[in-house]
Amino acid sequence: DEANQLAHYVGLERGICREWRPPATPSVQPARGQSTASEKLLERVHTILHTSIAQAVKCVAHLERTWSETEMVRRLTRYSYKAATTMELRTLAWDQVCKQIVQLTMGSYGSACSDAAWFFQIDMAPAFVQAAWELLIGSGWQRLDYRQVQEAVTREYEEHLDHVLLDKAMLESLRACFPDTIHSKIYQALIKAYWPILDDIMANSGAMEDLQRVELFVRRWMCDSMGP
Repeated sequence: DEANQLAHYVGLERGICREWRPPATPSVQPARGQSTASEKLLERVHTILHTSIAQAVKCVAHLERTWSETEMVRRLTRYSYKAATTMELRTLAWDQVCKQIVQLTMGSYGSACSDAAWFFQIDMAPAFVQAAWELLIGSGWQRLDYRQVQEAVTREYEEHLDHVLLDKAMLESLRACFPDTIHSKIYQALIKAYWPILDDIMANSGAMEDLQRVELFVRRWMCDSMGP
């Protein structure tokens, strides 16, 4: 049940259980009317997401002015579960599963909720971690370390939050400085140049000091975004 599942994941996060091996999947075909192993896995994932998201929503529900707490849980669970059902698990490495469940969820969830007062306050990482772990062990992965999955998912989630925060800050600054007719075009030029330049500098700047990296980034960003 939900209480036992929550206790299980709390134990994993505290390091009580660092490794888990899933039981062998039966080779026989299910009888008509029975759920397949894949369907049962997704049912478990849905329950895990709903339970974890309900815990997260309790901390921020007072900030929502339109949806009830129940509606918040329902919507956030739907965004996350939809991502889990579209993943081709058996063709992905474990770290790609961790990335994909965050990326696919944040696409719809971020678009729908990024303007909410609670968006940067709610902690969705535990829900993503637990769902990714269940998907991995339920798909046959063995000898996985829960802490590795936790770190990979949390890192991806925090990077997406940083992206959303940057987008919001950039758009708000442009709206304050330029008329509506042109600020969106300027934004597209700035954001198009931002990430490729940042990734290149972080990967190839060697022993350069942090301040030098910042100066190099700003120069290149200005030139590329304002170029022909």
